Order: sequence, then structure tokens, then C-alpha cells
Amino acid sequence: MVVLIDNEIAKKVLDRRETIDSIETAFRQLGGGNATFLSRTDIVSPTTMGDYFAWGSMVGATINPPRLALRFKSDVIKYVDKGGYFAEEKFNESPGKFMGVILLFDTRNGELLSIMNDGVIQHERVGATAAVACKYLSNEDSNILGIIGSGGMAQSYAMNISEVREIEEIKVYSPT
Repeated sequence: MVVLIDNEIAKKVLDRRETIDSIETAFRQLGGGNATFLSRTDIVSPTTMGDYFAWGSMVGATINPPRLALRFKSDVIKYVDKGGYFAEEKFNESPGKFMGVILLFDTRNGELLSIMNDGVIQHERVGATAAVACKYLSNEDSNILGIIGSGGMAQSYAMNISEVREIEEIKVYSPT
């Protein structure tokens, strides 16, 4: 039976520490030849309205658990003048709406296990990946975190990296 997971359910069930551990496990499996992925695919096409349509996908599989996840998203991109520089604004259907989906399969039998909205999961996945990188690439006593940008991912980076380092200060540079 396929389980449907929307953003509200994801907020309730995702555990940040478990997400970081899962990402680290997947990287270990990848390094050991027990996981695989396809390079991210992005297709950007001009529209008749002067905007751009962007479609992207990512696929990855692990041996333990025996799963394959396919993430895809569909956006319209506008470039908006912010008084001296152009900022990218993305939406699906109308401003403020987004469309990203994750399909999760059991690789033992091909069964579709879940259809998930990716809004919350995506932020946690990216933040957890940054946390794993910081765990191995930063000094163990690092306590100041620098973040470039204050957009949607900034909070996820800060929260996840704080799980692997005792952060005392966060410095953010953002042009907006």
C-alpha cells in the first residue's frame, strides 16, 4: 500500500538527528559501492511569457535499506530586478506555490512505497548533507557558522549543522 506524506506529516515525523545519520549512512554505502545515484538533471526552457520553465530530477538508491528515491520538481523562474541586481524567483502555478515530489521504491520487488511532498524533506536532506560535510571537514572545536544567503535553506543549514557542532555564533551574509 502506497503511503502519502505531505509537508505537515513530514514536519511531525522527521527527526533531524536520524536524517543526518541516514545521509551519512548513504554516503558510506556510496563509498563502499553499495549505493548509486544519477547526476542531477535540470532542464531550463524559455516560455512565451519571457520566463523560464525548469524541471529537475535526482535519483539515488541504497542497498540497506533496499530503497530507490526519485525526486522531481517543476518550477517557473522569473528574474526580478531588486534595485541593482537580479534575483531568481521560483513558483509553480502561481507565486507562493511549489511542486516537488519524491517517489520511494522498494528495490527488492519494485513496489512503490510512498509518494511524498518534498517541501520539508528537501530542506532537511540538504541541511543534513551540509551537517555531514561539516562533521568531517571542519575542526571539531569549530563554534562559529558562516552562511552565505538568508533564503529558504539558511535555517535548515543552521539547525542541522548545530547537531554536529556546538555552534555559539552564526554569521550570515545576504545581499537581499
